[in-house]
Amino acid sequence: MPIILPDFTNRYCQQITACSHVLTEEKSLLQLFKDEATMIASVSRGKSKLFVRVALNESAHLHVDIAKPSFFGGKNNPRPTHAWETVQKLWARFLDQKIKLRGVGCYTLPFAELPEAGLIKSIAVESKSGDVGMRLTAGTITLSGAPIQRLKWSLGNATKTVAVELEVRREQVLSELYLLDTQKIVETSFNVFVRP
Repeated sequence: MPIILPDFTNRYCQQITACSHVLTEEKSLLQLFKDEATMIASVSRGKSKLFVRVALNESAHLHVDIAKPSFFGGKNNPRPTHAWETVQKLWARFLDQKIKLRGVGCYTLPFAELPEAGLIKSIAVESKSGDVGMRLTAGTITLSGAPIQRLKWSLGNATKTVAVELEVRREQVLSELYLLDTQKIVETSFNVFVRP
């Protein structure tokens, strides 16, 4: 069964990353980490397009990035190197393997659209004393007891936009739904911590 890609219905979400350490002793799988190069595919999803990058390295690391063209600024889109079907076949080899996952959701939104009493806007307050001004323009918040473990944010474009990363870490079995599960966790956390 093929890996199901996230749907990116949240207009602010630009990229989902899944870094997985595959916990296997299976020699045929371990050999793949030595033999395979980075693969990039372009996938059409209705009227939209996604870019999928899958990279393997010798430490049994399976790295996956799924991004919208807007993540690359519209001009520097990656060039596909493989057909989507080829990427899916490689990916399918790792189904049902136990993994240590680090998932990250990357979002970009106008600073003005953050709620006034929200977490980021409440700590990015500007203060002035005479001619001297000060504003916190980036930060990392570590959480415990929440579905995510880290929220990282930074202001850009003269504080008109904010980039947000939400990170989840867990051990699980790699299934065809593992990217959807990761997206669900970061989306829910975005709706709780960033834009409630």
